[in-house]
Amino acid sequence: MVRISQEQAEKVALAAQIVKEWVEKWTDKRLGGNGNLPRCQTDLAFSTTIIPLSQHYTESERRKGNAKARIKKAWGVDWEDKLGEMLPPWPAEEFLRELARFVEHNRTWDESKALMENNIAERPAAKHTKKYKWLTSRDIAEKAVVEKKRLWGRKINNEEALAGQEAQTSKPPSPQPEPSSDLAEIPQNLEAGQEPESTPSSNSSALQPLTTRLVEAEPSTPNDEG
Repeated sequence: MVRISQEQAEKVALAAQIVKEWVEKWTDKRLGGNGNLPRCQTDLAFSTTIIPLSQHYTESERRKGNAKARIKKAWGVDWEDKLGEMLPPWPAEEFLRELARFVEHNRTWDESKALMENNIAERPAAKHTKKYKWLTSRDIAEKAVVEKKRLWGRKINNEEALAGQEAQTSKPPSPQPEPSSDLAEIPQNLEAGQEPESTPSSNSSALQPLTTRLVEAEPSTPNDEG
C-alpha cells in the first residue's frame, strides 16, 4: 500500500475538480453524437473516481476556509503577509487546522512569531524531521498531538513489518527430494557383511556393489581390532 501526504491528496483532488468542470462543459453533439458523451465519461471513470475526488476537494476547501477564519479573527486579515516565508507553499488542511489551534492559544503576534521562528530553527537539528525553512504542522502542534502522531506512525510501520513477515512464513515449503529407489530396495534384515541371496529380480546386480560400499564404510570397533 502506498501512502501519500495530505498535500499530495489535496493536489489530486484539485486536479479531479478541474477535470470535472471541464467534462461538464462537454455535450454529446460536440463529441460527434452517437452517444459518445456517456462512453467518454465511462472511460474517464467520471462517476466512480472524478466526482468523489471532486467532492473531497470541496469539503476540504470548506474546512480550510473555517480554519482561515479562526486565524484571521486573532491575527487580522493580513495574517498571511505576517507569516511571509514561514507560510508553506501549499498550506494543507492539517497545517491550517493546527495553525488555528496555535493561534487561539497564542494571540499576541510578536510572541507567536518569536516562538514559531525558534521552532523552525530547532527542527533541522532533530532526527527524522523535515528540513524545510517554512512552518510545518509539527512546529505549531501541541506536544500531545505530536506524540500521538509519532506513536501512530510507529504502529503503522510495525503492522506493515509484521504483515511482511507473515507473508514470508506463509509461503508453501519447498518440495523435498524423494529417497533413492536403490536404497529403498536394500533388504532391511541383512547383517553386516552378509551377501544378499541371488534372486531373479532385475535389480540384483545393482544391489551387490551398493551393499558392499555400505559395509566398507562402517567404522571399526575395539572388538574388531582384537
